[in-house]
Amino acid sequence: MQKGVLLFSAAVMLGLTGCMSYEEIRGKADAGDTEMQYQVGTMLSDGDGVKVDKKQAKEYLAKAMKSRHFLAACQLIDLITKSPDGDESELFKQSYDLIFSKKPQSWNEISLGFGAQREFPENILLYIKYLEDAGFSKSAFELKKYSGSHLDRDKCHRRGREISEYRRQINQIKTQFERAEEKRIAEEKRIAEEKRIAEEKRIAEEKRIAEEKRIAEERRIAEEKLVAEEKKFQNTSVSYPLKNKFKLNIKLYKYFFSGMSEDYAFFLAKKNGSKIEKKGSNLFVNDDGRKIILRLASIDNSTIISGVSFTLSSVALEALKEKYSKEFPDGKWERKKDGKINRQWIEGVYLVIHLNNITETMIESGAIVVLKSIDVKTVINDPLNRLSAQEKQMMLNLTVSSMPTSQVVISVTDRAIEKFLSEQSEMKKHEQQKQQLNF
Repeated sequence: MQKGVLLFSAAVMLGLTGCMSYEEIRGKADAGDTEMQYQVGTMLSDGDGVKVDKKQAKEYLAKAMKSRHFLAACQLIDLITKSPDGDESELFKQSYDLIFSKKPQSWNEISLGFGAQREFPENILLYIKYLEDAGFSKSAFELKKYSGSHLDRDKCHRRGREISEYRRQINQIKTQFERAEEKRIAEEKRIAEEKRIAEEKRIAEEKRIAEEKRIAEERRIAEEKLVAEEKKFQNTSVSYPLKNKFKLNIKLYKYFFSGMSEDYAFFLAKKNGSKIEKKGSNLFVNDDGRKIILRLASIDNSTIISGVSFTLSSVALEALKEKYSKEFPDGKWERKKDGKINRQWIEGVYLVIHLNNITETMIESGAIVVLKSIDVKTVINDPLNRLSAQEKQMMLNLTVSSMPTSQVVISVTDRAIEKFLSEQSEMKKHEQQKQQLNF
């Protein structure tokens, strides 16, 4: 039908051009006459009075189309889709934009425009495939995006199912440009991710270095403070303020000695990384999880350490006695045992538990050492032989494990300080009694 319409249009134009030769028509076309440009394009396309030249036909039709010549746009679409030559996608889009936007002014334009609109889905699908196969992948991709602007059932005078099928086929075409673009985007994302990770590492490294510098600076300041404090405590009257009164300083625990000032004890604990705090008349020290209690005494406006108490686990009492005997060779040990018996009758088995609180005390000229522990002995009487030897042993083990038998509470006191404090206490008591009698 489109071909018949075009022939009719040519006949009409033949009447308009009369007996004008091709050269005369072309001359007017070259001078800018839109109608003549359309005529030259049609004549070159059909070989009407001139040799067929599709390329030149497109050039003249394109000029007329750009001047909004409706029929030229229809003829140009027909040539581009049937005789494609290189990348003519822009002319394709411009021609269809005109066909879909301009209102036809004649029956001829209505007929040709209707046909071009109806054939839009097939034309654009075929032309996208051509562009991709011919190596114009980017243009094919752009035309895929363009297809959505006019791929509509009303515009194309087609059923919705047909339009959906064309849209599906167009979307299925994966152009080389799209693949390359996806790779480029993926590569950009990869590079961006690498940069992000590198930046995070750089920031983390900067933070680490800054933190190390901060810690180093804090250590330097702390060490300077410790050095300054240590200089202060090099003066014996500061570290051991009552040295002249109590000449013998007994080692109580590691670096703590009796007669040591409270301030010096705080300094040594901090220096050795131990936590220390004062509660009442005691200093509580946490030495790697072990709790140490340093007893304080206030004498002549000075607060000094008089003794220590702490607990050791998994240690034999005899081994501790031997240790302190070497430290205080003049001392003698005295044992005190405070025991009780616990009897239990469990399902025909008679269980007797001997629980003894043992206190070992050593009094030496300079120190008093007290060791307290618990000794447990269990006797199982099974007259009916209800338990096997293994069950009896398990019962013994459970009984012993429930008792704190592996712990020894140690207390070491400076005897001279203790004696002085006792005498001071007696003097105060005597003074109070004297005051009461005078009253």
